Amino acid sequence: NNWTRDRGCSKHGRNNCSDVCVMSNQAAVPQGYRVAAVEKNYNTYLWREYTRARAAILEDCSANSACSIHPVASSRPPFDVLGQSIGVEPLIAECNEWFLLHGTDRHACEGICRSGIQIGMAGSGATFKLQGRPKRPLYGWGAYFAEMITKSDEYARPWGDRFCVVLCRVVGGAPLLVTEDTVPEQTLRSQVIAGPHHSVVGDRETR
Repeated sequence: NNWTRDRGCSKHGRNNCSDVCVMSNQAAVPQGYRVAAVEKNYNTYLWREYTRARAAILEDCSANSACSIHPVASSRPPFDVLGQSIGVEPLIAECNEWFLLHGTDRHACEGICRSGIQIGMAGSGATFKLQGRPKRPLYGWGAYFAEMITKSDEYARPWGDRFCVVLCRVVGGAPLLVTEDTVPEQTLRSQVIAGPHHSVVGDRETR
């Protein structure tokens, strides 16, 4: 069961009742999905900026002993060759380049395709709120992605009879693996912002 608190309460939805109520009435995790439509984003500016950053991280990884290949479920076969039949460039495993999912509403999906993910929006979506206000996200302020659709769908919003997620190319570089539910600010500053790691991977299976 991969239920998390962000999925909310089966009686009151998200952020509308106490923790006790949420834990006692967990909203069900969907048992399956149907892909209704796929749209490909062509944004030459974002792609140019992305490949420039990827090249720099790849260079870091070649000289960084902390950078080892870290496979994720959404980028294992057969998903590792996703889109190659229509010209999508292969993933670069040496810098932990992954396909990951980001769930939100349709309007936000279109904004991401135009200008990328805005870090300032972290915590403002469907995540758990403290007294109705966004709190610091579990792993600090940043762009959040999931390898499982049953995590990213928690943040998707209805658009007619459909829900939208963005399938993103993400460079993990040398990830900091975190097995706890959160990470201290000081650890983020010393290990990621000013340290050898490029990203944070929250591993909730290895305990």
